[in-house]
Amino acid sequence: MFGFLVPRFAKLPKNRKFNYQPVYYDPVKDEIKRRLAEKRSLEPSDEEISHLERKERIKQSFQKHRSAERSYNVNKNSGIRFVVILGLLLFIVWYLYN
Repeated sequence: MFGFLVPRFAKLPKNRKFNYQPVYYDPVKDEIKRRLAEKRSLEPSDEEISHLERKERIKQSFQKHRSAERSYNVNKNSGIRFVVILGLLLFIVWYLYN
């Protein structure tokens, strides 16, 4: 209980310190790195891409975004249409029973 008050005649060795830092293996991160390296090796460098190819890539990316925007607007309109039809049906049912 009061062992820390009793003087020691022999010195206790200090704890040893190690500079070990654990390495964690993340298979998902490893797979992502592998895919990126593979894709970079398949893509031509900027010097190899001609002006027309750049123009075509930009055009395709704009088309992708435009089609995604259209599908969002279609889904938004269908939701509004559903609410209006549901409101009309509820009004008709309420009118018939009153």
